[in-house]
Amino acid sequence: MVEFNLDETQGSIIEMNGDSQHDTECYGDVTINVPEGYQSEYTKEKCQTATYPLDYIRGRGNSTWSSPKKPYKFKLEVKQDLLGMGANKHWVLLANYYDVSMLRNKMTYWLGDAIGMEFTPQCEFVNVVMNQEYLGSYYLCEQVRVGKSRVNIDDLEKDEATKNAVDEKTISGGYLLSMFPYGDENEQVIETKHGGRYLIESPSFDGYMNETQLNYITNYMQSTENAIYGSGFKDENGISYKDYMDMDAAVDYYWIQEISKNGDAFGSTSTYLYKKRDGKLYWGPLWDFDFVAWGATEYSQNQCEGFTQNRNTWFRRLFNDQEFYQKVVERWPAIKEQLLEACRDGGQIDKYSKKQYNSQKYNYGIWGKYSDRGDDWWWVNALEEQGDREITYDSEVERLKQWVAERVKWIDEHLEELKTTFYTITFQIDSTDFTTAELEKGELPGDNGILPVPPKKDGCVFQGWFITGEDGKEVQLQADTAITKDVTATAKYVTRSEVAEVQKIAFAQQDVYMTRYDEKSFQYCVVPFDAYSGDLTWKSSDETITVVDGSGTMLIAKEKTGEAVITATAENGVTASFTVHVVDYSEYVSLKSIEISPKEITVKEGEYAQAQIVYTPENAITYRSIAFASSDESIVKVNDCGYLYGVSEGTALVVTYDYEFGVKTCKVTVTGKTSNDLKKGSTFTANGLKYKVTAAGKKKEVQCIGTENKKMKKLVVPDTVTYQKVKYGVTAVGGFKNCKKLTLVTLGKNITSIDKNAFYSCANLKKLTIQSKKLKKVGKNAIKGTPKKMVLVTPKGKKKQYQKMFG
Repeated sequence: MVEFNLDETQGSIIEMNGDSQHDTECYGDVTINVPEGYQSEYTKEKCQTATYPLDYIRGRGNSTWSSPKKPYKFKLEVKQDLLGMGANKHWVLLANYYDVSMLRNKMTYWLGDAIGMEFTPQCEFVNVVMNQEYLGSYYLCEQVRVGKSRVNIDDLEKDEATKNAVDEKTISGGYLLSMFPYGDENEQVIETKHGGRYLIESPSFDGYMNETQLNYITNYMQSTENAIYGSGFKDENGISYKDYMDMDAAVDYYWIQEISKNGDAFGSTSTYLYKKRDGKLYWGPLWDFDFVAWGATEYSQNQCEGFTQNRNTWFRRLFNDQEFYQKVVERWPAIKEQLLEACRDGGQIDKYSKKQYNSQKYNYGIWGKYSDRGDDWWWVNALEEQGDREITYDSEVERLKQWVAERVKWIDEHLEELKTTFYTITFQIDSTDFTTAELEKGELPGDNGILPVPPKKDGCVFQGWFITGEDGKEVQLQADTAITKDVTATAKYVTRSEVAEVQKIAFAQQDVYMTRYDEKSFQYCVVPFDAYSGDLTWKSSDETITVVDGSGTMLIAKEKTGEAVITATAENGVTASFTVHVVDYSEYVSLKSIEISPKEITVKEGEYAQAQIVYTPENAITYRSIAFASSDESIVKVNDCGYLYGVSEGTALVVTYDYEFGVKTCKVTVTGKTSNDLKKGSTFTANGLKYKVTAAGKKKEVQCIGTENKKMKKLVVPDTVTYQKVKYGVTAVGGFKNCKKLTLVTLGKNITSIDKNAFYSCANLKKLTIQSKKLKKVGKNAIKGTPKKMVLVTPKGKKKQYQKMFG
């Protein structure tokens, strides 16, 4: 038993349990009561009951802190060897609230130790009492940190000499890193070119800074990544990733994450790496397998099929290296042997279950029936419904054993599927290589955001990347385009005037809920779908609450709770907003259901409408990105924001699917379109130029009649112009008289006439380019008052003819 005697005059337990920032500390002492006959698995020595003064105890954890059964961290005034786990001041108490069996972490750490991982946390089952109140069954566990009985590498924070060290040998280690930190601006974070984010746990640089050490580990991580992604798996200096990173450690760490289907793997601060002095980079130690691993919750859907971790971070690339792949395959039999030992009747899981059996009974008495613990335990209710039985501790232990056995069997039967095949996409601009990307077989271009952003071209709009399809025809490379071989994608641009203007910016959700320090993707679109939005600018009404990242796709919650309005602005000034609500972890609300609304929509051909996902409760915090699909795109098209476009008359379904709540549908009826054709003589403005309709009906022609911008320097009259979804050929031009700032004019391929006085007194016009081969008429004084040295550029063979027209 671990018994705390705390002096609440210096800090109350209630205040500590209510502080999600874990700043509130309590003080007193802790007694480790060792029962008669107890023997630690970590030492042959007999453990004794003893009382130790505390430096402090406080809360710990992120998502686990929102549970009523709180996890804690405590520090002793003096290093002590607790239950044979080695002398240290720093210890944690893991609540395992979300693991009905309370065995998943313990089993994982046993497995890591059994296969020879260098530093694996040790932990013992304990009952915890705080000021005479029983809190439940916990693990007394080592904290992941640098230390002789923990991650035993050189400590760069050991003393002032190591803190200030800049010599090559000393600064080479040790370093302890974790992945994807929550974003504390005071932390030192390494960001690599392929999207990796690593928090430097040690040295922490708390209260001091050593730029030499910071630069060393930053460069080392980037060099490792460069070698992994480099040609022949070597960096630009010809150094292999195997010289930077220990392969055996990477293989073992990968296998533990893969076997357990850990939903937190490679995406949270529970993923650790360390680098030794004068040594390589190692993956580990293992940490945090109670909530989203070993079939525990919805992340694995309680299924044991599939490989998931070979697509994460560097491993996605490493599996394309035959040597690494072979090491993974060859390591499997030894790991399998330990797993079978764990899940057999009387094996390690049963041994640990027996060891904590009495403790879990008391825990059950405190925390009640497993399926009565509220929204946080909805998956337990689902399991009961699936099995038509009550979930108990015993049933969960058996389910864990069965899950492990079935997982081993599945991997045995599908081991060859670990090998990944990659295809290369070469992106070209103007026949010159721009960049390349590797796509795993079966992966789509949109899965990992590999479609690059091309450079801008003056007066042009990027239309997309285009490849040659299976039928030999040119097709646009979309996020969902299936790639079955190496391909070349070519950038296509059109002139700015050929693209529709943004009329509206829309969001999938008008209210988004997040917890502090969280990151969450969001979805938006512009209407019409083919409109040119330019680079949207994003603004938060309160940047201490939330901001939008540089990519314009992620919300980043800050420390402060409250509401902030996010506003997007297109280049033409169109704006739209949505509200972000940032709450504390303690206010986390689970999602209970989703629906699509409305259930039926009628939209005219050529027009837009929106279907939305309704979350219940409305303040639920969810990370789902629910996609929409059309049952018939010849009738209605839909994007990921639920915006619909009526293509042709008929009826179709817009469908969404969620793994938990199933299929939701909206019936869409598309009726006949309203004609957008303008009558002859009508005028309109598009992209800064004014036009007059000269031919309606089937012909659809317009004349460019000027601009409101008398300071225009460069004029491009397009071949065609689109207005209200109707495309017109631009066949005539005029109305630019006295445009003194105009220096360059380009007339499109459909121009047949230039009006009188069209460019009269354009005193600075240096160059007039006519792309049309069918110019028939030039009005009087069309270029009178322009410089004598003005250059006239025409299609081949047309110069004399056109010069004669100008007189």
